[in-house]
Amino acid sequence: MKKHSIKKLLRYPERVVAALVASVVTLTLLSAGYLVSVRMGRKQIKEKITQASKRLGAPIEYGRVRLGIGSASIDDIRIGEESNILISRMTAEANLNPFSDRFGELDALTIHRVRVKMGKELFTSQLNKLTASAPQITTNSKGRHFLEKFFQAIPTDQLWLKSGNIVIVDPNGEPFTSVSGLQVLIEKTESKVLFRVGSVKTNNGLSEDHLQGRFQLIASSDQYRFFLRKKNRTKDASNDWAITGRIARDLSDTELRLDVRRIPGFLREALKPILGDKPAIDVTAALKARREPDGPWRFDTKITSKDLRITVPVLAANAVGPFRFELTANGFYRSEDRMIAIEEAIAALPPKTSRSEPIRIHVSGAGRLGDLTQLRNLQTNSLPLAGFRWQGQARLMDASCQSLVDASPANFTPTLDDFKIDGQVGGAINLSFDGDKPNSLSFELNDLSWTCRVTEAPYAYSSHHLSGPLTLQRAVGKDQAGKHADLIEVSVSPQSPGYTPLSGIAKTVNNAFIASEDAGFYSHKGIDSFALESAARRNFAEKRVAVGGSTITMQTVKNLFLTHERTVSRKLQELFLAWHLENTLDKDRILEIYLNIVEYGPGIYGITQAANHFFGKNPFDLTLMESA
Repeated sequence: MKKHSIKKLLRYPERVVAALVASVVTLTLLSAGYLVSVRMGRKQIKEKITQASKRLGAPIEYGRVRLGIGSASIDDIRIGEESNILISRMTAEANLNPFSDRFGELDALTIHRVRVKMGKELFTSQLNKLTASAPQITTNSKGRHFLEKFFQAIPTDQLWLKSGNIVIVDPNGEPFTSVSGLQVLIEKTESKVLFRVGSVKTNNGLSEDHLQGRFQLIASSDQYRFFLRKKNRTKDASNDWAITGRIARDLSDTELRLDVRRIPGFLREALKPILGDKPAIDVTAALKARREPDGPWRFDTKITSKDLRITVPVLAANAVGPFRFELTANGFYRSEDRMIAIEEAIAALPPKTSRSEPIRIHVSGAGRLGDLTQLRNLQTNSLPLAGFRWQGQARLMDASCQSLVDASPANFTPTLDDFKIDGQVGGAINLSFDGDKPNSLSFELNDLSWTCRVTEAPYAYSSHHLSGPLTLQRAVGKDQAGKHADLIEVSVSPQSPGYTPLSGIAKTVNNAFIASEDAGFYSHKGIDSFALESAARRNFAEKRVAVGGSTITMQTVKNLFLTHERTVSRKLQELFLAWHLENTLDKDRILEIYLNIVEYGPGIYGITQAANHFFGKNPFDLTLMESA
């Protein structure tokens, strides 16, 4: 087919419908086929097809024509120089009810099998035009006229496509996207479209099958209502996912509801780094949006998660969940510059058990959305912030300290699960940043209240255990596969030859470590807020998790109880355990443990082994230069 002919065909979507119909069934004589002779009918059919071919700028060929009482059919219809549109048979039926006011008019048109072949370049250009114009749709816009013209273009009360296949090919002629098993029923009098899709596949592995949908203009309410769903092929015939909603006829407001039990096939690969191979999900989202003329879109939304497990390396090393929450939010969105404002959002997180109340977080603020496609980088430890701007506040409403721990999703902060805590916690954080300015991150805590107190801790975290002998296992060396080959024991015990008490370590060593690692060690309570803020700014500037802002106390609990992964999960556990350790041991014991378990070099653990390895001395005999 000539390129300019294809463009004519695709310039307006309603012309595609009109072309398929006009090419064969602008044959109004078929509606009264029993009144004319077969010879005259064939002649007029030929004239109508010739007219349709000229309008399209593309040849139309056809095979056998069969006329009957009130009906006609044409076989083997080919449209385009390369037969880009193939229709195996098209059948038209007339209204033969003499008591009907539509007597003699065309009632139904059935397309038995159709195959459409389209070039990727032309398809992409038309899709880009449609996408570019979508955010600008306003009252009385082209969008409304298209929807109305679509139904007006149908020359029959009923148009039925029984089986269709659409193939979009790349410049080499290879299939790029294919749609098979397409069935469409259009009822003009009810302004209704019903369809089924057997499967949709692309050459990069995206696919979905067993789709059903409906689109209908409800004249009495002046609204378009629709649904699109993926049916589950199990016996319960439930939906894997479904989108239902309504759109005002003038496109000024809409309501949508999304129910997801299984990830849509066309999103599965994109979300695989986040949700894993076999994600569990049970999420419902509802959205109401309305737009005043020449104004922004105002929205109200509610998202409920009953089950959601995610795998994001920057969040945690393993899958986390289920996440259970309820989020309600309202605000506005301005499509011209992608500005979004959250006037009020409330997130409620229920506890893992029923022993405490849900925690509530209030969020407000405004910002600009960046390139959302960057979110695929969540599969790494990079932070995709380019183009994003935000300024707002998140406030934790006063809650019991226990409820804060209990609301943490399973596998997110596992070391905290068996702690029992009294007291209340609350406060707010003001946050602002510009993703295009590396040093723009700013945050501050306000109205912080903290009366938390551990009343019961697992034995490993108790004062009795931490004050006595400790023995840890550490990995040394790696095999050919890159895995740790050997384990050694690191002991913090007077009976161990590798242990040196703080009194047996030179003061210069203690001072050197404090000066280089944590100058405020003896003044803070295990957490240095200034160091954390500085680390956050550096991570933001470098768009990755570069540093953690850890104190000596935080490094001690990391070496005692946690891994060295750079994740949000580990950092939150590290903060809690550092606070607990400061309330369990004195500073000298914390420093003593740290100096005896920290790694000084590959396979070199503890100050005793390090002093002997590097200088052939005991820790007490190290000079100032050797300590440094």
